[in-house]
Amino acid sequence: PVYPSLDLTVSPVPTHGPATAVLTVEEPLAAQLQIIDLRGRTLWEQSAQLNPGENAFPLDLSRYPSSVYYLVIKTGLRTAAYKPILKLD
Repeated sequence: PVYPSLDLTVSPVPTHGPATAVLTVEEPLAAQLQIIDLRGRTLWEQSAQLNPGENAFPLDLSRYPSSVYYLVIKTGLRTAAYKPILKLD
């Protein structure tokens, strides 16, 4: 199968809490965004309909301790992107 192109950036990294995820796609796409901790627990998730071009999503890790977290983007049954985020106090 041919999968749609998806580009993911997160800034700032490292973060002290607030960050922004920008997903860039070439065609409309339904996606599931998740923040996962190192134990694999889902701390946050959101469904989104991505439009062609840049799609920005605010992230807030301020209530979580300093650690590495992962932003996971799923489209259908496929994990399309996986980005580490370092959170500092």
